[in-house]
Amino acid sequence: MHPTRVIQFLVGVRGKNETMAIGGPWSPSLDGPNPDDDPSVLVRTAIRTCRALTGIDLSGCTQWHRFLEIHYRRQDTSSRPARTETTVIFMPDVWSVMPTRAEFTDLEKVYADELELKLNPELAAAKAKEEQEAAAAAAAAATEDGKEAKEEGQAMVSIPSMV
Repeated sequence: MHPTRVIQFLVGVRGKNETMAIGGPWSPSLDGPNPDDDPSVLVRTAIRTCRALTGIDLSGCTQWHRFLEIHYRRQDTSSRPARTETTVIFMPDVWSVMPTRAEFTDLEKVYADELELKLNPELAAAKAKEEQEAAAAAAAAATEDGKEAKEEGQAMVSIPSMV
């Protein structure tokens, strides 16, 4: 089988019909200094920009293959001198960040439930009401526990939680 039939690329779309590579410019402050000395600098750039553009976290990828390097020779202009810009395209080993079958099934259920809530506003309102009632019941129980602890002379520590 020919490699072009096996390899697939995730690309972005700019405008209506223009495809683009997922990525962005290197940032010395965010990714590290001098990518010529440290190859992991551009990998950090790829991880950061991919997460920003797609929400996909590739930080768990164990291998990054430098697939393509393009050098653009830019002419000098009134605002910038002549320079060479380099674009590097990596092929990460995404299999190292793929969820297990059980994790995938759990994620699939979470996304299906969230989609159902988005498509059915009445169901979403009912679920929100249930969560509020459960939080109120938990708060009431904690208040009762606090009163009992004070009566018994025990210290009660309250730990805030995100609901």
